[in-house]
Amino acid sequence: MSAILTHAATYHRDTEIVSRTVGGAIHRYTYAEAEQRSKRLARALLRLGIKSGDRVGTLAWNTYRHFELFETEGVTLSLGVPTIWLGFAERLAATGARCTTLRSALSGGAAVPPVLIEAFEYRGIAIVQGWGMAEMSPLGTVSALKAKHLALDVIGQRAIKAKAGRPVFGVETKIVDESGRTLPHDGASVGEVMVRGPWIISGYFEDEEATPMPR
Repeated sequence: MSAILTHAATYHRDTEIVSRTVGGAIHRYTYAEAEQRSKRLARALLRLGIKSGDRVGTLAWNTYRHFELFETEGVTLSLGVPTIWLGFAERLAATGARCTTLRSALSGGAAVPPVLIEAFEYRGIAIVQGWGMAEMSPLGTVSALKAKHLALDVIGQRAIKAKAGRPVFGVETKIVDESGRTLPHDGASVGEVMVRGPWIISGYFEDEEATPMPR
């Protein structure tokens, strides 16, 4: 995590992180300032006796302390779950508001209803479905159209977009039956999903029972 923040602070020092606080006010600061605050926090934790490998939990609203970006800041790409996007679409329809900058949205956590894809496309917003898990850090697949899909009509393209998609680079997937045999990738077989990749966990911390044996 520190390497990611250092990278952001080095190459995007003046880029703003914008969030709305619990009280309703808008908070702004840059990645450079975020890195400075994080280092101060790390030093404070060391003084409190926290050592490398210790676990520290946080409990807070998703404000600037847990990085959040809002539509009012001219967002061009946004991420969320279908529940958020359904409410967002209903709000736009009820108020007549327009998103002049938003071009695409990535949705995950549940299947995207075709009606939601249609509602977003009507407003010029491409919604892309992704699938993954927290254990996958978290993205596993993305349902993006291939060049050959561009020849399909609108209904055909929406059918593709409604699927879970293909694995991103670095992620390998397969489905197996109850005996562990690999099932065909035919769009019809049903089994247990198995994934692996360099950023996917191999087990659960101090929980051997929850950690499956490799196949």
